[in-house]
Amino acid sequence: MRLLVFSLLGLLSLPAGAQTITLAAPFPDLPSFSSPVDFQHPGDGSDLLFVVEQNGTIKVFANDPGVDAADTFLDIEDRVTSGGERGLLGLAFDPDYATNGFFYVNYTVSNPRRQRVSRFTRTTATAADPNSEEILYEGDPALAGWSNHNAGAIAFGPPEGPGDDRYLYVTHGDGGAFDDQGEHGQDLGTLLGTIVRLDVNGGGGPLDCADAGSATVPADNPFADGPGGDCDEIYAYGLRNPYRMSFDSATDDLWVGDVGQNQWEEIDLIEAGGNYGWNTMEGFHCFDPSSGCDQSGLTLPIYEYSHAMANCSITGGYVYRGALIPELVGEYVYGDYCTGAIWRLAYDGMTATNELIQHPTGLSPSAFGVDAEGELYIVSLNGELRQLLRTPPTATEEEPTTQPALMLTGANPVQSSTTLRLSIPTDSPATLALFDVLGRRVATLFEGTLRAGTATTVTVQTEELADGIYVARLHTQTSVESLTLSVVR
Repeated sequence: MRLLVFSLLGLLSLPAGAQTITLAAPFPDLPSFSSPVDFQHPGDGSDLLFVVEQNGTIKVFANDPGVDAADTFLDIEDRVTSGGERGLLGLAFDPDYATNGFFYVNYTVSNPRRQRVSRFTRTTATAADPNSEEILYEGDPALAGWSNHNAGAIAFGPPEGPGDDRYLYVTHGDGGAFDDQGEHGQDLGTLLGTIVRLDVNGGGGPLDCADAGSATVPADNPFADGPGGDCDEIYAYGLRNPYRMSFDSATDDLWVGDVGQNQWEEIDLIEAGGNYGWNTMEGFHCFDPSSGCDQSGLTLPIYEYSHAMANCSITGGYVYRGALIPELVGEYVYGDYCTGAIWRLAYDGMTATNELIQHPTGLSPSAFGVDAEGELYIVSLNGELRQLLRTPPTATEEEPTTQPALMLTGANPVQSSTTLRLSIPTDSPATLALFDVLGRRVATLFEGTLRAGTATTVTVQTEELADGIYVARLHTQTSVESLTLSVVR
């Protein structure tokens, strides 16, 4: 008999009113931004903050609650192709920015559409020279006729901490359209659908697949083998549209939110040489079951969430390492662009526990960022900027207790039947479904409204199911919970 330890993969939010983390406007007098898509601090000891605007400008302002204006730090609108998912998409400051004044941007150019990474030089603390551009790297041309899946994140490996990685990481989408029509995700001969790793100081080997640029390839890149064959620039692959990535400043772990297609958004921890499954997989699920879905050699995500409740596009965030919200330290904060929901994810290396921070928010999160103290901010494509802050319970307010909304109350492993208990803190429409390991729905166990304070027991009959692993997944308005069942005879 095969045994499987019961695994709870996701926890629900606290009841609405019991939340202790809120989204505040940290600079109430600061005018809104024009389609902001990135937020960064320079790491130079200053109190400056930078917001990237999609059309090709970067704004700079002081981290001061009384600030009432932002200066234009860089304007390269004349060379950026913007609109839809295109534009000036990412900003990274050189690890030695305080002394050399170098910073790097990732933007879309046309004819053909591709992503360009360039270095610029500041002239003053609040201004840079647009004529100082040095093109370091240009990725492969995307699919003709499409404007999406450009990815656009850019970040240096942490120069301090467990590692000493001063190389530049750049994300690429699969080139656009749907279904990965170019079959790029599993192709090591293209830069599309990958994360690349570059030496911007000229200390590595020549670029291999990149179209142009002065960057070089670190010798320890996982596919560095000289001209031809696999692209030397690639660090990880099998990604659909890894729009946002970040390094955990305490552990150096590289976190990516990869945007899904039909049903699933995913969060990945990136390792050198990792294959993250697209387009064989979407999240934990076989994207095209008719393909046979060979998962050998794939690294599956640490967490996924579905397009239920109007979710549709993950915006990857940061592991919180600030001081203002002690209970959030070490947890990954991210959001969904379509619903504006913001979540926190705790991961211990085996189990991911997800909890809603706030929804609705009125935001369309396009990026998360941190300031010099590690405090966390969100920019929304509608121009707004928010900061996560802690709101302690009042003296008369009891700390809430939580329990899983989906609990196993019967046998596991299951021979013929088992029971599940559903209980939520607020009324919500809900669906409980059973999926096989290929992500196929094999049964709808419950569909209706769950009432607060009322437990619902669901019996799962398994006589007609083949032996194997199944996932019961409960969707409500605010969250998703899953648990794993093992069916044996």
